[in-house]
Amino acid sequence: MVDRKATELIDVLRSKPYLDLTDLAQAALLHLVGAMGARAQGAVLHSVHPSTMLEVAVAEPSDFHRAMQRDFAIYQRHNMQQPLLRYCLTHPDETPVTLSQCAPDRRRWEETALYREYFRPLGVKDQLAIVTNFGGLHHSGVSVSGPERGCFSDRDQALMRVVRDEFRVAVERAEHQMYLRLSQDFEAQLQTSEQVAVIAVDRLGLVRMCSGALWGIVDECLGPFARGAPLPAALADVARHLAGVPPSSRRPYVVPSFAGDASFVVLWFGRHGDREGVLRIDLAHAYDDRWCRLQPDEVRLMSLWASGRSADSIGSELRISAKTVHNKINKIYTKLDVPNQRAAIREFYGRRLREASA
Repeated sequence: MVDRKATELIDVLRSKPYLDLTDLAQAALLHLVGAMGARAQGAVLHSVHPSTMLEVAVAEPSDFHRAMQRDFAIYQRHNMQQPLLRYCLTHPDETPVTLSQCAPDRRRWEETALYREYFRPLGVKDQLAIVTNFGGLHHSGVSVSGPERGCFSDRDQALMRVVRDEFRVAVERAEHQMYLRLSQDFEAQLQTSEQVAVIAVDRLGLVRMCSGALWGIVDECLGPFARGAPLPAALADVARHLAGVPPSSRRPYVVPSFAGDASFVVLWFGRHGDREGVLRIDLAHAYDDRWCRLQPDEVRLMSLWASGRSADSIGSELRISAKTVHNKINKIYTKLDVPNQRAAIREFYGRRLREASA
């Protein structure tokens, strides 16, 4: 029985390179829950930053994920009271292991704030966990939650043991896909101007990449920053808010330096609802100066171009040829320090939103 269920789950894990951990969790965790039947309420894919204990978790089925995320801030605040987490971080090679094995004193565990405020409302009495990836910027693992203490059998532990290495490979492949995607967005934002700082942030809110001509100034005024460490609180709040806003509604943010002697314009590029993305930071006066380079007729042309009009349509309205429209647009790209139409339109609407908010 274990072999058949393990084989089905392994086939899912090997079926394709998943885009990220969310994509992987949605495909694999439902199979894991189904393999354990009524003993499993839900399964969770965890990532933990070892020095800060910042944690992100993706769960299946979806109703269990929603219930878990509703009070996840409570879990994050008290997660070092979790004996299973502490055991996994200190004995990664000795998993799978259950919560009841790590917390033999049931009364003491149930008196903790973590159990009273988080696990009991969820109805979780036991968990079975494996560590899939250990070391580097963060650790990853999979846990299955059960409704009764001691509900997981030796067969369940054997299943988790069999699929542990397959989960490790699948997580590494998903991480690689995420890194490639972040790298592309990171490089694209670096090319928008010679005077920017760009920061790529993963789903944990950890800095993965940082560069740009303004990096020294940004690091001094808004930092310090370090690869593998969380964003400073001010920028983390901006990124968290903007990630929850649809891209068409995002506004550039003005963030002052800690000393109050400089201001920066912060823009966020990432998928809606996903904390993974790229922050681009401009000096506020430089961000404005680029638009001051445009003549009134160029601003009008850019407004028409950004609305989706064709070169022929714009040419007819302005009484110039389509070729002249394209030539003028290319000059606008140069003045704005942007590489292409998409970047120019994003700058145009970002500028308009910023003026409206002001």
